[in-house]
Order: sequence, then C-alpha cells, then structure tokens
Amino acid sequence: MVLPFFTHCTKANISDDAGLLEMLRENIGYFRSKPMNIPKITILLDQGYHPEHLTQGLEKVYPQIMRLY
Repeated sequence: MVLPFFTHCTKANISDDAGLLEMLRENIGYFRSKPMNIPKITILLDQGYHPEHLTQGLEKVYPQIMRLY
C-alpha cells in the first residue's frame, strides 16, 4: 500500500509541471532532511508531465535532489 506524503491543489490555469514544482518547493525541507537509509523517493506521474522540465526545476530549488547514492 502506498500512501501520499503530500497533496497540492492548483487553479485550472496552472500546468501540472508548475503545480508539482510548487508542491515540492513548499515541502523542500522534507527532501533536505530525508534519512540517508531511504535510498530514493519515487514520484509517480502520468503522461501530462515533462521529466526534463521537472528535473531542471528541481535542480534549481535543491541541486542535490537528483544525486545518486
């Protein structure tokens, strides 16, 4: 069973990518304080998102977020 850690609602004129980046920015403290014994965090998305755009946006907010251990 998978339970969501965060939810975020936006107005209809906000893109899915922008909404996800807003949610991640608002909760960036969680990602910065993630215990080292949790090797990765998985974000499940549908086809409406653009991974390249999200990766660039996430790296601006928290450059170490994409680091592999």
